[in-house]
Amino acid sequence: MKKTVFYVALLTTWISGSVLANPFDKVDDYVRKNKEIIQLNSGTAVAVIKGDKIVYEGYFGYADIQQQSPVDKNTVFYIASITKAFYALNTLLLEHDGKIDTQKRLAEMFPSMEFQKALHSDDVTITDLLRHTSGIDNWPLVALFHFCVDTILLTSAKWSS
Repeated sequence: MKKTVFYVALLTTWISGSVLANPFDKVDDYVRKNKEIIQLNSGTAVAVIKGDKIVYEGYFGYADIQQQSPVDKNTVFYIASITKAFYALNTLLLEHDGKIDTQKRLAEMFPSMEFQKALHSDDVTITDLLRHTSGIDNWPLVALFHFCVDTILLTSAKWSS
C-alpha cells in the first residue's frame, strides 16, 4: 500500500510539474544562452501570437546599455530590413487570395504614376522586386521614396493647416 501511494504521489507530482511548466521556458533558455555566447547585451524581445492572442512575451537584455534599463513591452526597436520579409509574406498572401497579381508590371499596377525611365516600369514586376532581380539600381528607388515622402508630407501639411 505504501508503495502504491508513493508511486501515485510521484506520478501526480511528475504530471502536475509537466502540465504547469511554462512551455516557453526553452525559448527563454535558448535566447539567454545565445545572447550570452555572442555577448549581446542589447535588447531582444520575442512574442508568440496564436490567433489574435499573445501567448508568450519574452524580454531580454537592455533597452539602454549605458543606463542598464531592461527591455520591456514598451521598448521601441529599430527593425530595419526585417520589414522586407513581412512585405513579401503579405504580398504572397494577397496573391494567394487573388487580390494582387505579382506578375503585373509596375506601370500596369500604378497607371497614374509617372516613373523614371531608370525604373523600367514597363518591364519590372512585383515578383522581380521581391526576388531582387529587377536590375534597378538603388538611386531611382531612393528618388522615388523621397518623392513619395515629400508628397505625403505636403499632403498632410495641407490637411493639418
